[in-house]
Amino acid sequence: MTRCDGGIQNPSHEQESNEFVNWKHTGRFCLAAFCVDFANGMFLVALPYLGLSFGADSMQLGGLTALRGGAYVLVCIPTALLADRVNRKVVLGLSTIGIVCVYILATRASALWQLFAIAVFWAVAVAPFWPSLFAWLGDSHPRDQLNRATGAINLSWSAGGMLGGVLSGWLFSLSRPSPFLFATIPAIMACVAMLLSRCTHGHPRPTEIAPGKPGVKRELTAAWLGAANTALLLGLMSGVFPKLGLEVGVGARSFGLLMGGMALGRTLVFTLGLRWGHQLQDWRCAMLAQLIAAGMVATVATASSTLWLALVFFSIGTALGINYYRGLYKSLEAPGARGLKTGLHEASVLLGILFGSLGGGVVAKTWGLRVPYLPAGICALMLLAIQAGLILSAHRIRQCAE
Repeated sequence: MTRCDGGIQNPSHEQESNEFVNWKHTGRFCLAAFCVDFANGMFLVALPYLGLSFGADSMQLGGLTALRGGAYVLVCIPTALLADRVNRKVVLGLSTIGIVCVYILATRASALWQLFAIAVFWAVAVAPFWPSLFAWLGDSHPRDQLNRATGAINLSWSAGGMLGGVLSGWLFSLSRPSPFLFATIPAIMACVAMLLSRCTHGHPRPTEIAPGKPGVKRELTAAWLGAANTALLLGLMSGVFPKLGLEVGVGARSFGLLMGGMALGRTLVFTLGLRWGHQLQDWRCAMLAQLIAAGMVATVATASSTLWLALVFFSIGTALGINYYRGLYKSLEAPGARGLKTGLHEASVLLGILFGSLGGGVVAKTWGLRVPYLPAGICALMLLAIQAGLILSAHRIRQCAE
């Protein structure tokens, strides 16, 4: 049966009973992930349109997204180290309380500079949450159940982000503060879900890191780079596109639906991961998804059809889902330092968002709203080539070692 004070014991009951106990055990992680990203989905969709209402241009929108990404990266690594050393329940509680405070501040914003400060505060508040939650999940499940557990928690936060993004666009069209105010409710629910948990596994135990297979670090780096690559496209489309969207008839409500379509692609991938997780770990599948997404984003340089834009957003969501799943699983697969590894995985995603939004914003401001999308697709292809080199190098090292 499961035990929550440091790991999973070998099952003493039949497999069906053991699976039931572990799925029930996974439920609180999924609930917390769903609620936090439901709230974050509302916040991230409403934030650029609140900036536009204060007169932000493309470069300022990109800077707003990049600033929160940069702040997240700077805070994520030290808090990821803490996730391997301190009580994770306390970290998760403080993080969710901080998130609620940020949303309340956003309802009172009245100037663009305040949004930049709020973006930094949000990053500082949310950065400790995911490494602690993912590391706790990994330490609470044996390897033979980690595939499904990873798929379940990914599905939960993705579905939450999808629903939150769609609802946010509609609420913002009614009242600017309403998405931020409503987002406090699921954030509080996530806090309660983790703090009221009876499981005592929240305090990590020291774990010796077993020697890895030859080339495993290169494969892990390639997985993180794949997540960063798709996040770069996400940063461009979520942080810079809204300005172009206004010129082609995409307002806050339509943008919320487009972001919802992106989240739908990601959610479908995570749903498939519950059954076909091993296929989603294949690097060839991850690279093909990146290739398709890069080509689709490049077409935004000339595209104006809302239906085509929906396909672009959907392709990014699908690529992000595959590469995020692969990166997270690879970070949790081997025991030891799971907090740090998942923190680096999260940091790679936010670095991608940072470069996509900031670089795209500068290019759009300097050369025009249509210009950033083709260079972004080319940049994604270059990162794809680097991943291929890392993976092939890892395979050669492994063959030589055998």
